[in-house]
Amino acid sequence: GTKVMFADVPDFMEYKPGDNITLVIDTSDETQLTTQFNQLAEGGKITMPLTETFWSKKYGQVIDKFGIGWQF
Repeated sequence: GTKVMFADVPDFMEYKPGDNITLVIDTSDETQLTTQFNQLAEGGKITMPLTETFWSKKYGQVIDKFGIGWQF
């Protein structure tokens, strides 16, 4: 029941071939979202910690240990 989408690189971010898309996890289950975020951050890099934004109660970005970008 969780949506998985992908997004291209927005204009304000640097384009580098190979990392020009990110996968997006869209769920209203904040516990699941936090768990998945932390699991994908293991061995990777958090580029934006989970935080409230004007468009989401909880939003964050991580690059996993394989170099794949994720948005939550």
